[in-house]
Amino acid sequence: MGSREKTIKVIGPNGAGKATTIGCMLFKYGGIDLLTMERFQHKGITTYDGATRNMKSLNIQPSFHLPSYHVTISVDTSVGEADCAILVLSANTKAEEQVVKQAIGAAKRLIILVNKMDVINWSEEQFQGIEEEVKNIPIIPISALHGDNVVEKSSRSPWFKGWNNGNQSGVTLLEALEVSLQI
Repeated sequence: MGSREKTIKVIGPNGAGKATTIGCMLFKYGGIDLLTMERFQHKGITTYDGATRNMKSLNIQPSFHLPSYHVTISVDTSVGEADCAILVLSANTKAEEQVVKQAIGAAKRLIILVNKMDVINWSEEQFQGIEEEVKNIPIIPISALHGDNVVEKSSRSPWFKGWNNGNQSGVTLLEALEVSLQI
C-alpha cells in the first residue's frame, strides 16, 4: 500500500454541486466538526457550499481522515497529479460526454458522482442514462445537500445496487474513495 497521505481533486461543470459535495465530505468525514459548522451558521453560512467557499476564502486547505488515509482536497493540483479525481455531474442536466471523456483521460483514478438526485426524485431511469456512458468506474447517485450515499447507503435509492469496477465493489462514496486510493 502506498502513502497514507492522498490528494483528491473535485471537478465538474458549473452548477453540478462541487462545493456542496466538498462541504458534505468534509462534514461527514470529520474535516469540519459540529462546532465549526455551528460557527458557520452564526455567520449566516448555512450550507455545505457556503462552508466550503468560506474555507477557501480564508486559504484553509480542506482535508479529512478516512479509515486508511488522510485526504487533502487540492485546488492547486492538476487532475493528473491527484491520486484520485471526483467528477461531479448534475442529475438534472444531460451529462456532457466530452467532460466525462476528458476526466477519464486525465485522472489516474476516477469516481463519478451524479449529484442532485433529490431534485429528480431519485429517478433510476435518469441515473441509468448517465451510467450507461461509463464502464469500470465507480458511479454513484448522491444528494450532497442531504448526504445520501456519501457514508451510508440511502433508503431513497433502493434500486441502486452499487458500483463494480472489476474485482472491487461498493455502494457509497466512502467505499469508492477507500478502493480508489489504494495504490
